[in-house]
Amino acid sequence: MQVFQSVAAELPEGVRFLEYDKIADARGALIPFDMNKLPFSPQRFFLVEGSQGGSVRGQHAHRSAQQLFCCVSGRVGIQVRNGPQTTRFDLSPNGVVAIIEAGTWSAQTYRSEADRLLVLSSEPYSKDSYLD
Repeated sequence: MQVFQSVAAELPEGVRFLEYDKIADARGALIPFDMNKLPFSPQRFFLVEGSQGGSVRGQHAHRSAQQLFCCVSGRVGIQVRNGPQTTRFDLSPNGVVAIIEAGTWSAQTYRSEADRLLVLSSEPYSKDSYLD
């Protein structure tokens, strides 16, 4: 079983999609996140939830951290920018995660309080790591 595989899309440099396996049966679905199969070694994770519809979070890049965005509920709008190219896409719990490389600016738009985004980061939190 390959936990993650690349998914083709028109994305700016510094952003890529990965597809994850979902093991489903009559009891529901199990989604394995084997840390040794991720494209980086996570040092922290956080969950964004309870945002009012229309709330925008992020709006920055990181100097050296990579992040994995996984929508676990609802639908989260993602805007990414690397150089002059800006791209928008939606994440939903459909088996696809987005990898955001260091130096790539991103913003996340939450449409309702039901939207939840799980973020894995390659570095511990530091406000000094942010680039505007």
